[in-house]
Amino acid sequence: MKQKSMSSHRKPKMVDKGSTSDNWRQVFADIGQSLGFSGGGKKKPAPKTLPQLPSEPKEEKEVKVVKQRANVSKKETNIVQNELPESQVPEQEPQKSQLPLPKIQLSKRKKITLGLILVIAVAVWNFREDIFAPWPPAPNVVAAYDGGRITIEDVEKHLASLVDDEESQKQLRSPQGYGLIVQEMITDEIVRRWQTNRKPDQDKEFSHVMKHITEEINLDELHAQMHKGQLGVTEGDIGAYYEANKKDFGEKTLTDVREEIKTKLQSEKEDLFVQNYITGLKNKASITQDLAILAVPAPADWELKNYYDANKAKYLVKAQATVQEMRFPKGADEKKVKEKTEQLLSKIRSGSDFGQVYQETMGAQLPQSGDIKVKGEQSSPYDEAVFRLDPGQISNVIADTDAFAIVRLISKEPEREQSFEEVRSQVQTAVLAETEKKYFTDNADRTLFTVNGKRFTLGEFWEEYQELPVTFLASYPGTEGKQALVEKIIERLLLYEDSLSQVSQTDTKERKDEMRLKVLAQMLEQEEVDEKIKIEDKDLQDYYNKNKAELVMPAKSKVRQIVIRAGGSDSATDDEHKKAFEKANEAYKKLVPGPLKKGEDFASVAKQYSEDEETKEKGGEVVEWVAEEMNFLGEITKHQYHEQVQAIPKGQIGPPFEANGYIYIVEVLDRAEPEQLEFEDSKEFIRERLTQQKHQELSEQLSSKLMKDAKVVIYTRTLKKIKPPETK
Repeated sequence: MKQKSMSSHRKPKMVDKGSTSDNWRQVFADIGQSLGFSGGGKKKPAPKTLPQLPSEPKEEKEVKVVKQRANVSKKETNIVQNELPESQVPEQEPQKSQLPLPKIQLSKRKKITLGLILVIAVAVWNFREDIFAPWPPAPNVVAAYDGGRITIEDVEKHLASLVDDEESQKQLRSPQGYGLIVQEMITDEIVRRWQTNRKPDQDKEFSHVMKHITEEINLDELHAQMHKGQLGVTEGDIGAYYEANKKDFGEKTLTDVREEIKTKLQSEKEDLFVQNYITGLKNKASITQDLAILAVPAPADWELKNYYDANKAKYLVKAQATVQEMRFPKGADEKKVKEKTEQLLSKIRSGSDFGQVYQETMGAQLPQSGDIKVKGEQSSPYDEAVFRLDPGQISNVIADTDAFAIVRLISKEPEREQSFEEVRSQVQTAVLAETEKKYFTDNADRTLFTVNGKRFTLGEFWEEYQELPVTFLASYPGTEGKQALVEKIIERLLLYEDSLSQVSQTDTKERKDEMRLKVLAQMLEQEEVDEKIKIEDKDLQDYYNKNKAELVMPAKSKVRQIVIRAGGSDSATDDEHKKAFEKANEAYKKLVPGPLKKGEDFASVAKQYSEDEETKEKGGEVVEWVAEEMNFLGEITKHQYHEQVQAIPKGQIGPPFEANGYIYIVEVLDRAEPEQLEFEDSKEFIRERLTQQKHQELSEQLSSKLMKDAKVVIYTRTLKKIKPPETK
């Protein structure tokens, strides 16, 4: 025994596979202990090396293990497994460790160190812009680009050249304001570089636009000089006007209406002064005119008939039906809505009056005039059902695109071709437009008028004429209208020529240069962004499929309303504002006097109190349905009104509310719930949305590329030193 013990002491210690993992555990435990980790707060003793069992013959070993597995309980088996070498341990399901999770124990010094690290990390994150922002090459440099710098002095000079008003300049004197100006100056520099290669002055459209801008700037400056000089309104003028019109001002004092009178007199004096000024310019100028060439020969009768024969399809009157209908939006539970509609149809088929069922269901009187339906403007199922009816007949339940409908036909007209005489005026308008275009093109080089030797041709007039808004041209119809327009053009040219001598071109140069850069920037964006936007039908369909839930026509309401001006201020202390609300409350009490009392007829009260001439005489009825607009910008100004109307229950009158400078009392006669838009109905809206998104994306890419190419750096360190002006 002793010899064996000595021998084993001298030999290197051999560990089987099972004990190797335990030794590693000991290593990890030692590392954890040195770092301050422990299991449950106590030092874990190193595991003992498992004893080696005497070697046995292979067959006997296997028999022994089998016997052990067969004769011991599960608990005893676990004990035996712990005493066996790895090769003899039977496979078992992995078991969860019974040891407690390790807890972190840090010394006070380590806690302080970790806290400091966290504080420094937060500080670096919060002030990362200041820490990592580039340093300017000089204290006054706010930006740099390839080939140049922008200093604070440059920014101040640019601001002074564009903004005359000192108060407006003060509002921009801040890090944010100067930052915007710097960006604009960098954009101007990028545009200047672009125009070097683009050579826009060779572009006819660009030259035409710049000609008008130059004229406009000069005329604005001339107008400003007139105000400074000979258009002053004295206090005596204001006092005299007040005394002469005192009865019109009621209880208002001269102080109350001083600015109002001054504006009115200024306008009257300006109109008279300008007219006299233009007359003086005309008397001094050398002007020749040949206005007769503006008369376009009227088309002959045979030309009209030829046009009619070639375009008969334009003058077809489609089949029309006048109907009364009940519509029920499909909504989320389409099956339930259909069942309800079929029950109502059964009720009508059983003898109930259509109008009575309509009133009970829709909560309003059945419109006797009905609605006109043009064939081809509704869904095919609707048209097929309606146009096969005879007058007085009632349809089956119609599954329209977005609703179920029951329709009663009042009358119908078949498709027909209008005769030449019926559409003569329409044909004449169409032919005259074609004749006029050809006439002015063929005679473009003929002289229409001259001003001080400068020639103005018929072609130049036609170019200007086509650019004018249709609403403006409506004031100058026919040949006489065109001749009157020529007089206006001559007056404008005379004023512009006079401005060249009256207005300092040096003073307006910077404004003209700035406007030129803005036009060039628009051209750059047009060529590099707008012309590259392509929206395919597949893009529209994909957007619709992904955003169908959002493409819903908002709920709409049929209303009557009383409208009262809210006065000059939103403040409750303002006398006019207070009186306006008193008037509105008085009208509302007549309509809704209280419990157990019957209110007066809405139409009568509207005629008595409403200040909206358009709806007043109709008893306050608004022809169009009231609904939120799909266009976000269009909805901004009307949202407050729409929100209030939507909150009023159907069939009730809401209390007075104020929106956009008016006080409203609204009665909701009918309401249609939100409707899911079909793809065809939403295509243009989607196209506009995708175009805007693509425009934004391409604009940002273009801006990033141009800034990178110009190697632009903006020094926020310098901008942050700029202090806003002190407020007094």
